[in-house]
Amino acid sequence: MKDDFYDFDPFKLFKKFEKMFSDMETADRKIKSTIREPLVDVSETETEIKILVELPGVDKKDIDLEVKGNFLIIKAGISRQNKKEQKDYLCQERTYQQYYRMVPLTKDVDSKKIDAKYNNGILEIILTKKTESKKVVNKIKVK
Repeated sequence: MKDDFYDFDPFKLFKKFEKMFSDMETADRKIKSTIREPLVDVSETETEIKILVELPGVDKKDIDLEVKGNFLIIKAGISRQNKKEQKDYLCQERTYQQYYRMVPLTKDVDSKKIDAKYNNGILEIILTKKTESKKVVNKIKVK
């Protein structure tokens, strides 16, 4: 009975809780990492709107762009190269990754004149603004 007291490890329970919370944190990170909103930079000139989208590791063929209403919708995905189940991993954190972003557009964007280029993980989208004839100002004489 005396030996049971000396074998008691007060930190054993703490270690179990630490492992449990660590496992939950890893699971939470995996859930949150499956769909990500890509970072964007938006700039504007008189004739166009330029959007730079950060899509690291994405293949050009896996990028989908569309204009729906007044929104530019950006979708992309990454899947692991090796889909075979390997049992020799010590840690496996990389999973399928999806990107999704809706960018609001102004009404002066011509949805038929959009150009997109992808290079080194950066998607560059150029949206041409509609050309409007100069507005004529008519003076009205007050009688």
